[in-house]
Amino acid sequence: MVQLSYDLASLTNPVTFDFINDGAGRLVQESISDPSWMWKPTTSRTVNYNAANTLDQLERLYPA
Repeated sequence: MVQLSYDLASLTNPVTFDFINDGAGRLVQESISDPSWMWKPTTSRTVNYNAANTLDQLERLYPA
C-alpha cells in the first residue's frame, strides 16, 4: 500500500489535478499543473507465475 503524506492545504503554490472522462466514464485526459507531482515508478518489475492448474489458478513463484 502506498501512503502519501502531502498536506495540500498548506502549499504555497497549489497543485491542480484535472481529469476528463468520456460519456462512459473512461479516462480520456489527465493533467497536473506541476509535473513533478506525477507519480512515476522508479523501476520496472515483473512477477513470474507457474502455469495455471486445472482450476485455472495461478501460483506465484518466489523469489520474484
